[in-house]
Amino acid sequence: MKTRQFILMALISFICIGAAAQQRETSKSILDRITVKGFGMLGYDHVISKHHDMGTFHVRLAEVMINGKITDKWSFGITSQINTPMQLKDLYMSYSASEYFNFRVGQFKTPFTLENQVAPFLSNLVQGASYSAIYFNGINIDPLFFGCAGRDIGIEMNGKFFVDNLTYRLMLMNGQGINNRITTHPRTVAASLNYRLNDKLDIYGSVMQGRRTSQGEAFGIKAGEEYDRSRASIAVRGEYHPVRFMGEWIVGKDHKTTGLGYYLTTAVTVAPKVEVIGALDGYTRDTEAKDLRGSFYLGVQYWFYGKCRLQMQYRLTSAFTGYTSHVTDSNEHGLLAQAQFVF
Repeated sequence: MKTRQFILMALISFICIGAAAQQRETSKSILDRITVKGFGMLGYDHVISKHHDMGTFHVRLAEVMINGKITDKWSFGITSQINTPMQLKDLYMSYSASEYFNFRVGQFKTPFTLENQVAPFLSNLVQGASYSAIYFNGINIDPLFFGCAGRDIGIEMNGKFFVDNLTYRLMLMNGQGINNRITTHPRTVAASLNYRLNDKLDIYGSVMQGRRTSQGEAFGIKAGEEYDRSRASIAVRGEYHPVRFMGEWIVGKDHKTTGLGYYLTTAVTVAPKVEVIGALDGYTRDTEAKDLRGSFYLGVQYWFYGKCRLQMQYRLTSAFTGYTSHVTDSNEHGLLAQAQFVF
């Protein structure tokens, strides 16, 4: 009897040890296929205008990004903003059929504008993007559409040709931004094409066309009312040491109102890991009204370790009528400082 009990206990022990070893191998295999990255931006802004004088410390942005390889064809991505307002930004699955045709479904960045494709921790502007890109992408400022973080929910086909010299994206999406379910059919399409002329220069074009429900009121459109929304852009990006630059021309139409925008950012290396930043941007929400809002930026950044950096920038924002006539007392001066870490 004791012999049988001993044999039974031995068998159970071997099974448990084997299961534990298999679980460790499975856990190790899963961890090997998952990468976790993230960044944090801590800043101080001091803004002065005729109407206010305000200075504040703040957490500008903090995100955690998880990417995983399910099989050799399937993968997934998750991005969460962990500072206020906390929100899910990306959640998608991708299927790689070939280098020419890949598919992605879920919530992720739209193809519209080159600047929207640039991660905040790589942007040369402390504020993360130009005002023109912020407006036309529905990130902020636009009273009809805001809070989408340059993203939407839908399905995408993408790929590359000629050894990465030509890449494309084609997306069908809801058109109502992120974390938002609609009760109608998807009503917005977007596409982009990037052509690499050489290892130093790229040309990027994008379009977006659709119909959505307004979040606010402007241009004769009431909150909750449906309206047509279309966008197009053409951009160039280059790197000729010691200079890096990126510029884009953007046009948008909301119902019957046409707007225009532009930006140009440059970074000049003046010492190891030290760059001087110069930029300008402007946009008008209505070309007939010619109410241009323009900004000029000048600053310096120090990449002290990898993608970790310290930034200091001065920003001047002004309003113009007729595109050239300066509006009296419209100047806003901003001193922006930021410390950034990336892991």
